[in-house]
Amino acid sequence: MANLTLLTSVDLSQNKFNGTIPENFGKNLALKHLNLSFNHLEGYVPNMGIFKNSSAIGLLGNPSLCVTNDTKPCTFSMKSLISTHP
Repeated sequence: MANLTLLTSVDLSQNKFNGTIPENFGKNLALKHLNLSFNHLEGYVPNMGIFKNSSAIGLLGNPSLCVTNDTKPCTFSMKSLISTHP
């Protein structure tokens, strides 16, 4: 997918993907919406490109994702901890 540089919207939610988020998504300047919700992703969320715009990405349901910024150490995102279960 790294070679698909003209993609503007990608929905990869609910696919049981595991592993880390490829940084290539952050390098795609055309990408305006990215939904990675409800997979089994873990590790750090890239701090570049689309990942700097929290309203453009969906990370719900990936409790092992770690969100960082320049002022705080790695913390688990509240967005990733939200569950669909009551």
